[in-house]
Amino acid sequence: MNIYLRELKANLKSFLFWCIGIIAIIAGGMGKYAGFSSSAQSIASIMEKTPRALLAIFGMNDVDMSTPAGFYAVIFLYVLIMSTVYSSMLGAGIISKEERDNTSEFLFTKPVTRADVITAKILAALTYTLLFNIAAIAVSFAAASMVTPESITGIKYGLSRDILMLGAGMLAVQLIYLFIGTGMASVIKKPGASTGIAAGVMLATYFVSMVIDLTDELDFLKYLTPFKYFEPKKLINGGNPEPIFIGTSLALIVLFLFATYIFFPKRDLNI
Repeated sequence: MNIYLRELKANLKSFLFWCIGIIAIIAGGMGKYAGFSSSAQSIASIMEKTPRALLAIFGMNDVDMSTPAGFYAVIFLYVLIMSTVYSSMLGAGIISKEERDNTSEFLFTKPVTRADVITAKILAALTYTLLFNIAAIAVSFAAASMVTPESITGIKYGLSRDILMLGAGMLAVQLIYLFIGTGMASVIKKPGASTGIAAGVMLATYFVSMVIDLTDELDFLKYLTPFKYFEPKKLINGGNPEPIFIGTSLALIVLFLFATYIFFPKRDLNI
């Protein structure tokens, strides 16, 4: 428990910083929709004239931005990117920081096993991952209620469902990259490199997802990038995730979690 609380305290400032970022993106983005909604026709015409490559880069292709759900889907793509960067860096950093900060000797000479230490660290990382996800959903509901005032609850049922579905998908992707980060930190011997490599893996997979959007011929690559598992544009308006992607997500989470527990206890630590 002491290690868990220690990790929560050590990562609190970073968590708050990233939360401020998602609040700004969601609130600012949905605020712009309130101004754009009165000119939906002009938005549609602009989208038609914009090159497909540019739409793919900004996550706007195949999305009707004249609707609250479509506009939110585009905004949420950026929230998803932020969440995966945060999760991958959190996962790698929370495992490797003892070696990075030269505190390994202090921690690992205590009467606890490495598995116990890893478990406490992972629980702390999971706590902040869940809180990050809850914060994103809560801010999304608050922002969406301001642009759908015509409903009794302040937000349409369809948009409420979309927000919850996107939040669930984002959590799955967050967990994938969180455990990719812990796995990298458990395998890579240089503590300072694991965070950068984990973030690099995340950026590489996002780049693959953009390339897939540019041409249908590369659609088979979608299994290689978690950004294609729960795409915002496919989950809105009653859409559901494909079972194969749910299964793949669970498999990746379990794989990298096991890798963390298998490789880290066997490593020679830099003390």
